[in-house]
Amino acid sequence: MAELSEDFSVLNDMITEAQQYGAQATFGKPSLDADSLSNIITTLASSLTASKTEMTNMKTGAAKMLRMDVEREKINTPDHIGSWKEFQSDGGDDNSYVRRVWSWSWREGNRFVKIVDTRCAYCYTEDTNRIECPTCKAHFICGGCYGQDIGLKDHKARYNNRQSHCQNNLSQIRMGHLRLKELPSFSIAVKDQHFNEGAERIVFKVRYLDQNGNYTGPIMVAKESRFVGKCKCMGCSKHIVSSRF
Repeated sequence: MAELSEDFSVLNDMITEAQQYGAQATFGKPSLDADSLSNIITTLASSLTASKTEMTNMKTGAAKMLRMDVEREKINTPDHIGSWKEFQSDGGDDNSYVRRVWSWSWREGNRFVKIVDTRCAYCYTEDTNRIECPTCKAHFICGGCYGQDIGLKDHKARYNNRQSHCQNNLSQIRMGHLRLKELPSFSIAVKDQHFNEGAERIVFKVRYLDQNGNYTGPIMVAKESRFVGKCKCMGCSKHIVSSRF
């Protein structure tokens, strides 16, 4: 509290800088009266209540744990500033690769549908001379694997008295759970610094990579949970894992 003539430029700069990284930040300058201070305390209490509500599991009433491994990006930061994590279609050097792609579909009941993988089903190569299953059109094999006698016969055959992979694909396509959609690539890059967040999700920038490792296509977004949970492996309660969307 101070006279209106006092200089609070440093505090104002701190608030502005925090807001540039998406933080909830406000500055109240109370004058020397009770009403001014009361209004600021009321605003602070409302903000704290809203944050506490976001961090509470509505089913159990337990408090959620916020992730602490997130690096925020300053608003309006150019895309070339910062670091990107690459996920190659073939695994790359660090074995971080794209196994499958899902797309959100409001036509199919507002849920995720699996995108047909046009890579070789055995070695994940994006061979342009790939061979397509003529029946389900959702199974591909490259010339190299086909030449090694890994063909389409096994794909169409029944196994363990169950329907074949080919029959399963046809069933998934009819139900709308599997869809053919052209993608620029199966290699992507995700920016390490997130640029926005909501009550439940953190938003990152995503780019497709071509065969030469260059960016291609528009900038898209990927979302991860803001919260973490306890690992459920063998009753373990020490490891913390996050959900990726």
